[in-house]
Amino acid sequence: MKKTNTKRALGMSLISLLACGVMFAGSTYAWFTDSVEVKGNKIETGTLKVDLEMLEDGKFVSLRDSADPVFGGVLWEPGYTDYAVLKVENEGNLAVKWNLSAVKVGADTKKLAEVIDVYTRVSDAELKAPTSLKDSTYAKVGTLADVLAKGTMLEGEFAPETKGTAKYLGIMLHMQEEAGNQYQGATDVEFDLKLNAYQLAAEKDGFNNPNYDNVWYGSVDTAWYTETASEYVITTAEELAGFASIVNGENGLADTFAGKTVKLGANIDLNGINWTAIGCPMEDGYVGFEGTFDGQSHTISNLNIDNKANWGQGLFGYLRSQNVVIKNFTVENVFINTEDTSGAVAGYSSYGTYENLHVTGDVNITGAQDMGGIVGNGYFANFSDCSVIANEGSKITAATSSFVGGIVGYHGAGNVVIEDCDVKNLELTGYGAIGAITGLVSTNNTITGCTAENIILNKTSIETNPSVGLAAGSWDVSETGNAVVSNNTFKNIELNGQYVPSAGEVKELFGSNYSNKPITGVITNENNSYSDIRNNLVKLVKTIKVSNEQEFIDALASVNGEVVIEGVGDVVVNSTVREGIDIPAGTTVRNIDFTFNTNCSVIGVMTSYADTVTFEDCSFASSDVLIGGNLLKTPSNYIFDNCEFNGKIKVFAGRNPDTTVEYNNCSFGLFSSTGYMLCDGISHTFNECTFDYTGGATYGSNQYTKWSAVNSYAEKGKVSNVFLNGCSSVATQKCTAAGGQCNLTIK
Repeated sequence: MKKTNTKRALGMSLISLLACGVMFAGSTYAWFTDSVEVKGNKIETGTLKVDLEMLEDGKFVSLRDSADPVFGGVLWEPGYTDYAVLKVENEGNLAVKWNLSAVKVGADTKKLAEVIDVYTRVSDAELKAPTSLKDSTYAKVGTLADVLAKGTMLEGEFAPETKGTAKYLGIMLHMQEEAGNQYQGATDVEFDLKLNAYQLAAEKDGFNNPNYDNVWYGSVDTAWYTETASEYVITTAEELAGFASIVNGENGLADTFAGKTVKLGANIDLNGINWTAIGCPMEDGYVGFEGTFDGQSHTISNLNIDNKANWGQGLFGYLRSQNVVIKNFTVENVFINTEDTSGAVAGYSSYGTYENLHVTGDVNITGAQDMGGIVGNGYFANFSDCSVIANEGSKITAATSSFVGGIVGYHGAGNVVIEDCDVKNLELTGYGAIGAITGLVSTNNTITGCTAENIILNKTSIETNPSVGLAAGSWDVSETGNAVVSNNTFKNIELNGQYVPSAGEVKELFGSNYSNKPITGVITNENNSYSDIRNNLVKLVKTIKVSNEQEFIDALASVNGEVVIEGVGDVVVNSTVREGIDIPAGTTVRNIDFTFNTNCSVIGVMTSYADTVTFEDCSFASSDVLIGGNLLKTPSNYIFDNCEFNGKIKVFAGRNPDTTVEYNNCSFGLFSSTGYMLCDGISHTFNECTFDYTGGATYGSNQYTKWSAVNSYAEKGKVSNVFLNGCSSVATQKCTAAGGQCNLTIK
């Protein structure tokens, strides 16, 4: 390049300007110029581009921006199989990781996705349409419900500089042959297929950073850790995994971080890689985090745990210090599959403070017991400003004896609080105690200022006492304790399954008592708001099966609350005990034959302290059976369903006018000529009963006796003196004087 004399050039420029006005009109001048041109410069970035194509009529057609579904347009039935052959092509020049995910659209109200099995295949060679499920190259990956919960269906990679290469995918959907009639007419399983592509860490950016896209693939980084520091800042998934390894005593480092603070300095995507919880039970003991973890309002996304070996699963597994503080972050998209205690933030926490924590996105947590949206077992933990605001269709499911709650599963006694916490869009299912906020409210606990909305609560068994409830599935409040449930809002909540009634229960708000004993402490229940509560609970009680008389007597002695005592086979109770048999209130006796050979004055069956006692499919035969008791002064209620009475029968209840006896589909017969049925001092209703005996009488002996016979009959000539003495009006049915029939039909 030539260089000019700058001063000379400037001087010539000034002269030229002065002369320009005089000479311009009649002269033309040539000016000296110089220029440099460097060719071939360009700004270039790598290209990350993939395409998804589908095999149609022997050719692959791009699905980019397609509005036509890959699956659909047919009427599904049990045994039907649909398939698709797809191609993922690398159209760029970067190293790429891709995954094909299924994204749910709308709710699956009939749970049809649970009976659709998914089979897949990935190949480097072009695929043809599969012929049947017998194609061994296809692997079953679960049901469509599993795939929708987890998201990723298929995944793979393209190496650098592989533009134009492709992976071929096969997908088959098969409706199980066992699918029943309840799936007819179902049209609400809708999902999108989404192809995601990420630049691999093998590529470098302009600053020579090998982690250009910051996608985690399971590596661990502990370089940030120094033992003497009191505060740490974590910014990558590798560092977060390193944090877990240090707490768990792996890779030669071990620290509980007691008295220390760990902070998040950035959002972290765990990329669905199987996560090892921070703190977990080990073979030789327990290791747990004991410090403060401050998320500084960042988000940890795509938490995936598939670990059935250890209990205590979540972002944190086990926390064991009274000084533990976990706060200020969001967990987005959670998939946990374990055999025990689990929660999105922590599995098991003996103590701790949990504040400003939020769980969002798709939530699917499956385990065995003590499971919650934030913490599974938070024994002495406090929760404030926490929320689980999940996508529609999110679930927390416990398979065995369990406490399940939207915020925390198990919450023990100890002056702990759940305040200003929200739960939305969850289906909670368990074997034991299931509550929209917590599985259990205990002595001196407080639940206040919380909201639960769009929640389904399912109890799957009656083998354990606890049940389902809006605030808590169960309570356990001691004699000297108190619990406060106040200023909470419950909207659009469905309660399904069974509940076990117990003294003092408030079944919709609290479920049932944990120990099935009367409340001895105080529960403060005030200023709670309810709207659109759908109570589909069925009262079912524990069943004790007995095979002989002694087992029956022993069962009666063990009864604590409502229970069914059921005879297996031919169980005959033939007792001569003068004090009788005491059947506690709330008991149902089923399939037992009572035969008493005693004098008239001897009590055969005595139901004292009665509220309601029910006999189902029982028979009573004796020279004298007395049901009730002379000393029974409180109102009692007896129900006889499908029972048979033979012999002298007394149904007697201390002449209490508020006592009722109801006979449904019962028969009365084979009385002796001097036999009778004495129904004294109480109100009787006979529904669809039959009277078939010769001689004897059925009567009441005082002014309190009332009769009502509906759709009942006696055979003409075989019954005399029916419903005598002391008859009085019962609704519109009236007894006349001696010999009145009281609407009893004689055939």
